[in-house]
Amino acid sequence: MKKLSVQEVRTIRDLGERARVCQTLPELQGVMYEGINRLVGCDSGVCFDSTNTPFGWRFVRGQAFGVRDSDLRRWSQDYQARDPFVLQLSRLFKCGGERIFTSSDIRARVSYEDDAFCNEFLKPQSIYHVMTIGLDKANLPDGVPGGMIGLHRSKRCAPFTEADVVRVATLLPYYAQAMQRVQIKDMATERQSIIEVLSSEPPLLGIMILDHDCVPTYVDEEVSDLLGFPEPMNSDAPETLSHEVTREIQSICRDMLDRHETDDRAPSYRIVRFSTRFRREVTCRIHACVEEAGRAQFIMCLLRDGHDVNQSAVKRLNLTMREIEVAHLVAKGMTNPQIARVLGISVRTVQNHLRAMYSKADVHNRTGLAAMLLRFAPSPDPGRHDGCRCARR
Repeated sequence: MKKLSVQEVRTIRDLGERARVCQTLPELQGVMYEGINRLVGCDSGVCFDSTNTPFGWRFVRGQAFGVRDSDLRRWSQDYQARDPFVLQLSRLFKCGGERIFTSSDIRARVSYEDDAFCNEFLKPQSIYHVMTIGLDKANLPDGVPGGMIGLHRSKRCAPFTEADVVRVATLLPYYAQAMQRVQIKDMATERQSIIEVLSSEPPLLGIMILDHDCVPTYVDEEVSDLLGFPEPMNSDAPETLSHEVTREIQSICRDMLDRHETDDRAPSYRIVRFSTRFRREVTCRIHACVEEAGRAQFIMCLLRDGHDVNQSAVKRLNLTMREIEVAHLVAKGMTNPQIARVLGISVRTVQNHLRAMYSKADVHNRTGLAAMLLRFAPSPDPGRHDGCRCARR
């Protein structure tokens, strides 16, 4: 094994110190990539965190360095389960072995030049030589990668060497310690956000939590049954289902995040109503909790019948989706300015929606409207969907 020079050891120590003071995952990912690039050199690269979803694990929260964001998203959604570097990394985490390897190691296992992923994804980006680095994460099951760093070189560059792997392997323990510290801080912040949201809600039918990439990280049994989620998979490959089975919900979450990025006064939650496959109408509030680093998590709270507006009244009055949102907030006693702020609309628009609802309900003020909307509907038959599992959406 190649020995490092005194200067290389000093450089690695300095790079490790830079990682030690990082406060957020995006900051740490940038420092890790820059440090490894300084040691071995590359044309581009990516950094990914990972999470354990109800369906299996997958890489999330990626950052691109010299790679187009569109390609990063395409890899995350469509290619990671077919990426031979990811499959090899998963095998190494499950069976043991060095967590750092290069294209040369992959070529010994697959026909690299003929591989569909390499031809469809890597070659159009002029990526020919790759180094993959696996990262550990304490709160994931055994055998699951905690994160990944990928370094790229074009065909005109020399391949990554054994000496490059030794340099990165020497730096990696510094990064592992920094990752653990940032991870603990993130977990504490996320847990506090969840506690604050749930303490403000009435007793709920169920909850689901999605991370910044709109991937579910927690789904309770009631929500899983209502949405028809599949059973967890046991596979070396990352799961490929979560971004499909919750596409409608994810679309709402991304819209909320986009609004927060352009307006820090954007509503912190949205009220949504939808039907399950066995025709059960459910109402949920989706809370967006955006942290200082711009990352978010979304908490989807399914409301029990009788704790918000009477849904039979909503159907009878033929309220629009926006009127339903206003109705929920009226039922909670909010003023017109408060409703306008939550929904991101003007006070005049709120007044227009209220007038339309007064006409439909044949009442003259919000007190009369709230009285009608808050009448308790009969509780649903608890046996109505016992043993049922709705099909995928």
